[in-house]
Amino acid sequence: MKRHPSLQPLSRDHHEALLQVQMLRSAAEGSPDDRRVARVSFRDLWDGWFRDHLDLEERRLPPLIPAAGDVDRLRKEHDDIRFLAEEFVRGAAEAEPAGALMLRLAERLHDHIRWEERQLFPAIEQATGEEKLRSLGVETKIAEAGRPRSCRPKP
Repeated sequence: MKRHPSLQPLSRDHHEALLQVQMLRSAAEGSPDDRRVARVSFRDLWDGWFRDHLDLEERRLPPLIPAAGDVDRLRKEHDDIRFLAEEFVRGAAEAEPAGALMLRLAERLHDHIRWEERQLFPAIEQATGEEKLRSLGVETKIAEAGRPRSCRPKP
């Protein structure tokens, strides 16, 4: 399905996050070195831009979401992801990250992204007028310009 241009930057962010999900899942079953590498990689994603991605979605999407329950779900799932991410990145001071926490974070992130992509974004596209979507697009493009090159569209 082709996403509206205003949501495409968020979808590209989701793609990068899903790559991290794969890394976390694999590392959780791997060696202590695999888990340490995965934690550093996730920390770079989290501190670099994904936390800001969640903030942008919470700031801009609620007025466009047709179902009030979906606004609550968006915020709750973001809070859950933030809690797990912070626990994983900062709270786990031990040298070897726990595989169980990595798997919980990976599953929560995966399930949330899939919900946004399969249900929330299509609902927004269907219910929102072009003018409001274009306004969202201005901000999502600005945010995307500040992301690592891998998150930006290919020329």
